[in-house]
Amino acid sequence: MPSFPPPGAVTVCEINRDLVVAEALSDDRAKDAYGDVLGMVFSPIPFQPDALPPIREPPAAEQPESTENVPAAGVTSTISEFFKRLIFPPLNPNLLQELDIQKISWNPHKHCLAFVSWKNQVIVHDFEDSDAKEPFILTSDQQTNVKAVEWRPNSGKMIAVACKGGICLWSASYPGDVPFMKAGVTPYSFSAFPRGSGGRWILVDVLRDSSAEQGANWDPEGRVALVSFSNSTTLGSIHFSSKPLSLDAHLLPVELPEISSLIVSRGIEKLAWDASGERLALSFKDGNEMYRGLVAVYDVRRSPLVSVSLVGFIRGPGEGAKPLAFAFHSKFKQGPLLSVRGISPVED
Repeated sequence: MPSFPPPGAVTVCEINRDLVVAEALSDDRAKDAYGDVLGMVFSPIPFQPDALPPIREPPAAEQPESTENVPAAGVTSTISEFFKRLIFPPLNPNLLQELDIQKISWNPHKHCLAFVSWKNQVIVHDFEDSDAKEPFILTSDQQTNVKAVEWRPNSGKMIAVACKGGICLWSASYPGDVPFMKAGVTPYSFSAFPRGSGGRWILVDVLRDSSAEQGANWDPEGRVALVSFSNSTTLGSIHFSSKPLSLDAHLLPVELPEISSLIVSRGIEKLAWDASGERLALSFKDGNEMYRGLVAVYDVRRSPLVSVSLVGFIRGPGEGAKPLAFAFHSKFKQGPLLSVRGISPVED
């Protein structure tokens, strides 16, 4: 029977289809639940999206690009507390419609997380770097209206940020390892604040493109893609019948009866499929009050065709928090790690 988190409870992890919950999310509770097994604890990274520095107007064509790599407040004191000290106004719920934040991405080779934190900015946090108490905020005059962020699969040192008018490419730079920069881009165009490890992030190129960027959720072999449709509670699985891939494909429905019967939702909002192909997470539009703000987790079978079984629903910290983005990190043999980027509504 699918599990359901009690009101006020926070989901900590899943163990053998059992979703473990707690009254509050803490490092001690996480360590008891999974820390000893994984060897580390993944603490939340709270922040205030409305409190990040406003982006400046793009410079004139003859002026050099101005980019900066701004450190956020220490995780130990929380990013949100830092911005509160700067006396920024509370978050306006109407801003949720303007943000359209849809991406959170794990580094394919290490425990490092990148996510869209504001419409012009991206936060990068390395859980493995014990000296890095402060995550990075990547921002540039050329990076506006960010829609997605993704790590380059074959390197793990470069981040592509899809934004208005193109893609910004950021590269990690360490002492003795200077990234290649596009011809005509000079070092004085960038500034960065050093961390304990001596590393920094540099904007190395901006790829101009007027078209909108789109993504897909693929299975581990790249033979099946899962897609969602506007105002529909049914997913579509696209099965490619040849290898290498060609346009010869078959679109088959994947029914999600719980979304329409239990939740009474208007459709699927966001989707994430883990690299093993065994877990699927999705959020939904509207629905009954009891299910709002939850993320549904499914067990997936891919042979002979894609089928799903509901494991249960998870709730993140924050009363009435809305999941804006989520992604799986699949570098643990014990199972994938699901990260949810959420935001709590402001009370009157």
